Amino acid sequence: MSFDLSSLRRKGDYYTTEAPDWVRNIWKRPEGFDWFIKNNRTELSEAGAIIRIGRDWFVDVDQFPAAATKVMGVELAA
Repeated sequence: MSFDLSSLRRKGDYYTTEAPDWVRNIWKRPEGFDWFIKNNRTELSEAGAIIRIGRDWFVDVDQFPAAATKVMGVELAA
């Protein structure tokens, strides 16, 4: 799998600074966001939304929003 290292963020950094507002509206706390990633790890990883490097998981800022909404079964309003 190929990915752009400049698009990767640690989960906590993504949640607090770069995630779209809807992410923090759905998951009010970082622990909820972590739970979602943990419980949907396979689907998100296959979609390229999260990448494991060493023992840590990173969020791809370009891929995560579309992959997460697909996993949740919702569509983003235009």
